[in-house]
Amino acid sequence: MVGLSGGFVPGTTVTGERQFEGTEVKTTWGSGVGLQAGYGYTPRLLFLASIDRSSHSSDNAQIAGDITLYHYDFGARYQFHRRDVRYVPYVSLAVGGKQFKTRSFIDSSGVARRATFNARAIIPGGGMQLFFTENFALDANVVVSIGSVHRIDIQQVQRSSMKSSGGLTTRLRVGVNWYPES
Repeated sequence: MVGLSGGFVPGTTVTGERQFEGTEVKTTWGSGVGLQAGYGYTPRLLFLASIDRSSHSSDNAQIAGDITLYHYDFGARYQFHRRDVRYVPYVSLAVGGKQFKTRSFIDSSGVARRATFNARAIIPGGGMQLFFTENFALDANVVVSIGSVHRIDIQQVQRSSMKSSGGLTTRLRVGVNWYPES
């Protein structure tokens, strides 16, 4: 598992309550899809970059439509790899961010505008790979993005900086990884 790797990771994202300018927004489970690329420095240490997207609905009166949630991560994975073992558990730690986008955020004047909420995050996680061949594995993992919103961009309104409480999202993903021969 030294060298390049790539993965396709469909899954679901669970979001909790958040505060955007004092308004609590709770979203539903959202299905999503993502891609990841990595480089195995050793059989146990893998550096990864990933991006994924999920769609959610909201019960908040200020958001009249759906929310699209993007995550991007840059980090490392430590694999508890042993030769001739099909199951390989791992832990991971990454930094990155997430972005909530909606096309219909109702502002204080009652006008629906596009809005983007940006957050930085620390992302711990873990999972298990099941190898079918030396180069191909099923990958199931859970990662938790911990971070609060630090900037809002609202259409035709100046950017505003803010701090929010909350900001926890949990991603449950099952995908495939491919490790080309090195």
